[in-house]
Amino acid sequence: MYVLGRKVARVSSSNLITLDLSSMDLKELPNDLPDSLECLFCHDNKITQLPAKLPNSLRYLFCYNNQIVKLPINLPVSLIHLSCFNNVITELPISLPTSLKQIYFYNNKITELPISLPPSLKHLYCYDNEFAQMPVSLSHELTYSLTNLNKYLYIPKKYAERFKLTETPNYNKKAIYIQRVWKTKKCKQIMIHMIKNNNNVLFHCFQSYGDLNIVNLITQYI
Repeated sequence: MYVLGRKVARVSSSNLITLDLSSMDLKELPNDLPDSLECLFCHDNKITQLPAKLPNSLRYLFCYNNQIVKLPINLPVSLIHLSCFNNVITELPISLPTSLKQIYFYNNKITELPISLPPSLKHLYCYDNEFAQMPVSLSHELTYSLTNLNKYLYIPKKYAERFKLTETPNYNKKAIYIQRVWKTKKCKQIMIHMIKNNNNVLFHCFQSYGDLNIVNLITQYI
């Protein structure tokens, strides 16, 4: 392996199984990692992006404590363990490898989880992010899920009981309802104010053709 400054220029061994590049002050990884690689340690660096194509043989990836913004779209299909916590990741790939059993991505900036998580998943550590809803269904294999410190996360009763979490309300649903009520109320106030001001067209229309009860009817369709 050759290291030039904060970049690994080349990994010389072609049959390498485990590679430890942790705590080397690296900003990036080489794109030609060995095809034989099964375990990669690259945590505690300054990496902002992983190679778009990681070895298909990779089973364990430890890339925590970096500055990664986004994970590769296609992670290796053989991946079992993914530790990417303490980064600045905003989203996860839409489709995660079905072989994944442990995912640790707490303390990031993830706003939404994939619609479905891998069926083999056993441990999910996703606390201290920014997403508001769990997937509709979770694998029966999942035995531990830690989701606290997601400020507006909706945890339904079935998940609260299953994973010993605190049940929380659906904040999105509440916000939509509050916004609808507030918008209607505000619009109604504006219309009534305009009607009572005799220097506008709306006032003259209501004087000739209607009364304030029509305002209630109009605001029902807002």
